[in-house]
Amino acid sequence: MNGERLLAAILLAALAGCAGPGAETPSDLPVAGFPEGGASRVDEPLPTGDAPVAEPAAEPASTRESTLKEAIAGADRVVLRTGGTCHREEARERVLFQSEDPVEIRRVSGLLVVMESSRPGRCMCCGGPTIEFRRDGTLLADLGLQHGALLRWPGGWHGDGPLTIESREALAHWLADHGSTEALDQWERDRGEVLARGARWRMLYSRMPPALVAVFEKGTDPDGFLAALREILPDPVDRAVLALRLHGTGEGTWIKNFGLDYALEEKVFPDLGPGTLREAVGAVPIDPALADGAARWVFEGELLKDLLPAMAARVLPVIGERALAHPRVYNRRQTLSVLGGYGSEEALVLLRRFFRGEIPHRALDPDLVEEYFDGYLPPQLGDIYMDFSDRAYAALLLARLDDRECLEEIRSMRATAPPEDELALDEALDLLSE
Repeated sequence: MNGERLLAAILLAALAGCAGPGAETPSDLPVAGFPEGGASRVDEPLPTGDAPVAEPAAEPASTRESTLKEAIAGADRVVLRTGGTCHREEARERVLFQSEDPVEIRRVSGLLVVMESSRPGRCMCCGGPTIEFRRDGTLLADLGLQHGALLRWPGGWHGDGPLTIESREALAHWLADHGSTEALDQWERDRGEVLARGARWRMLYSRMPPALVAVFEKGTDPDGFLAALREILPDPVDRAVLALRLHGTGEGTWIKNFGLDYALEEKVFPDLGPGTLREAVGAVPIDPALADGAARWVFEGELLKDLLPAMAARVLPVIGERALAHPRVYNRRQTLSVLGGYGSEEALVLLRRFFRGEIPHRALDPDLVEEYFDGYLPPQLGDIYMDFSDRAYAALLLARLDDRECLEEIRSMRATAPPEDELALDEALDLLSE
């Protein structure tokens, strides 16, 4: 079981639907996943999203899992029943499956791969179904499934133990084969989000310096993450370079907070200050990873006007092109909006190139198509949410800047425009005809 699968499993378990009003949820959700690999500015360059990622070292066996396997080692019967492990109504419960076959007992035991949690939580649901292991009629362990993703073992461990992704899927199929389909239904609903979340965390893993691995393994919060960064990377520019690389990781929609976003935006960036972040952008060659983070910082935060003119002239062509090529529609629209409000020659060049189709957007990794995020979305207001195409929006922004270089191309586009682009292009032509 590698580190990224562990992290994805923990995150999935917390987001499997068990949280509700008054629910206890796992409080050890990491601010980040910290694999081996990566470096600071003063070492070797951090890998980009396209670089090969070293496989993290194997992790020690889970205390929960080893405790469970020891407890059920002598089982001579496995029972699958309806209902959970608390507030039981035994008269209404049904036995769905039972077996005394040692092979089947070992098979079921092997499906139960449970991860550690330094500060375990517990949802308020009773859960179900429940798998019981018995010996000579005596109950050795009763394991209630919570939302298809966690196991509860009263008297065995504290809180709910998150299943690994592989374990969750395999167990869901076994349960369905024996008369309980809820876990498989939940898995089919969650699968795309789970894999996307895991893929994004793997990318974060690839960019973290090894010294942060231990911090993650102990469990941390945003303040602890900031403290660890300050200790491990005492040079503020080094910290800023790493923070920007992490901020742009995962090809996500910028306003859909994920993983490290809160810690970076609310703790690390304010601690660094805009001057240090600007210095970081100019301190090293801008590779794709740094460009993604700098683009998000500048365009999502609408900070382009805060850059010094000389720096903006140098970095804008790089981060602007990277942002305009982003696979997420919102990010492209937000970038267009900021460029249109800035209006420098570098911004105009980017808008023209985008309008002419010279900056195609990147293909999205199939594992990243579905997007799970933390928090909420702001109201969807303004031009960036309108139905017209990206290209029509670029034409409109150029017209608002009274840039006539593309006038004939805009007229040509209007002649064959689909209905959703007509109003934007008409407005653009009206502005350019004044």
